[in-house]
Amino acid sequence: MYDITNRNSFESIKNWLIEVEKHADKNIYKILIGNKIDLEKDRDITYNEGKEYAESEGMKFIETSAKDGSNIEEAFELITKEIIKSNINKNVNEIENKNNSKINLGDNIEFKPKKKCC
Repeated sequence: MYDITNRNSFESIKNWLIEVEKHADKNIYKILIGNKIDLEKDRDITYNEGKEYAESEGMKFIETSAKDGSNIEEAFELITKEIIKSNINKNVNEIENKNNSKINLGDNIEFKPKKKCC
């Protein structure tokens, strides 16, 4: 998270990502959040600048305001959906490897286990 009115906080993201890589699980899900959108008149980092940085690091991006609650729920929903999607993909890969089964991830998950002979 960075403060959209504070260039130094935005420039510190790189250091925070290094710390995350050092200390967190390699499969951790990261999201970049620009905070304090209630202070639009004092903005120092553009929306596009934040979004482009997030994309360059493989992260989703959202801007919020902790003060007035703007996009807070949406930020939690975004990260929750991505974690669930990541866990589904992980579980699907484990099942495919374990059972040599076919799984199709579309709108619906289709699981066709390999039939065993009697």
